[in-house]
Amino acid sequence: MKKLLSILLFLLVTNSAFAIEYTHFFAIDGQKILLERAKDKSIGLMGRNSLAVDTGMVFLYTSYEEESFWMKNTNIPLDIIFLRDGTVVKVYKKVKPCTKDICKTYPSKGLVNQVIEVNAGFCSQHKIKKGSTIWVQELTK
Repeated sequence: MKKLLSILLFLLVTNSAFAIEYTHFFAIDGQKILLERAKDKSIGLMGRNSLAVDTGMVFLYTSYEEESFWMKNTNIPLDIIFLRDGTVVKVYKKVKPCTKDICKTYPSKGLVNQVIEVNAGFCSQHKIKKGSTIWVQELTK
């Protein structure tokens, strides 16, 4: 029993250390999609084994950039959405994880100031395509 309690305590502590903080959202089809702001573009969702339904990660830029993403050490398939001022510029659907040393890159093919990563299949489910509008907003506390 003591060992079980120790294991449960360990799991509680380690899971809280990796708690996800949702800072932004967008609404689509009457749903609020919660977004975690990426702290480091080179890491993003790397190493994660899952992504909760109706959540994602947002990368915000202070200027317009040509961006390129890859799936190095990303364990889950994703849809990648490149945006410029709320308008979808490029979508990559069902992008597969990469465990190789050299991985395929997915370029924005235009200047963007936001990128969203969501679970694979999300864009097809919500009919997100080039020209769609997605307004990323900050969550109020």
